Amino acid sequence: MEKKARLTVTGRQKDEAGEETVTELYTEAGFFERNDNIYILYEEVQEGALIKNTLKLKGSVLELTKGGAVRTRMLFQEGKECLSEYVTPYGCLQMGVRTERVEVVREGAELQVRVVYGLTSGGVSVSDCELIIVAKPVFPQ
Repeated sequence: MEKKARLTVTGRQKDEAGEETVTELYTEAGFFERNDNIYILYEEVQEGALIKNTLKLKGSVLELTKGGAVRTRMLFQEGKECLSEYVTPYGCLQMGVRTERVEVVREGAELQVRVVYGLTSGGVSVSDCELIIVAKPVFPQ
């Protein structure tokens, strides 16, 4: 059964020149568990286009799937590099996702996930990144 959650998604990217970009998203999300997996479903708007996101967490492996104007499937598995296609209205990019660390903390009904990873393109480092996801279920009053 899907529950509602307040979701905070914070992304940090530091490029090769050392310039850091921070993005934050606060939204409502669907939250449910099935077959030892946790799913978080949410929408965001980027440059006027709607993007539907699915986060799937199994143990310490996180999968992020985006659909809509931007499409990708990124897999975060500690100590591994996975290739991903990042499809935008402007074209398609092949990206490598090199995951250094995945930390999952569950306190009661609240879920916190922190992912430290690097992005590569053509085998060359593009940025060092951090993704922090906090989901707090909303209970009926």
